[in-house]
Amino acid sequence: IVYYVSYLTGKYHLPLEESLYRDSLYRLLKEEYGIVIARGRDTFEAVAAMESMEKFLGIAPGAPVFKRTRRTYDQDRVILEFTVCYYAGNKYKYSIDL
Repeated sequence: IVYYVSYLTGKYHLPLEESLYRDSLYRLLKEEYGIVIARGRDTFEAVAAMESMEKFLGIAPGAPVFKRTRRTYDQDRVILEFTVCYYAGNKYKYSIDL
């Protein structure tokens, strides 16, 4: 459904066990570590799929994908998370109410 790569700050010395991060990241941070996300920003853009996405998303290289880049910040205004996500363009719509 989505191919993503997330990077977390080293400030909190979070564990590296991959299995801990299979559910909601934000719930884990809040409930287990008391880390509150104070703000964040998502940026969306249309890009062409890279060759490596074929096996993850089942789409051909060059196919349209939505790319979402997210930065979140903690209560001290320190960047907490940097994530890049790719969504197959033929499976998603994006709507905004004004």
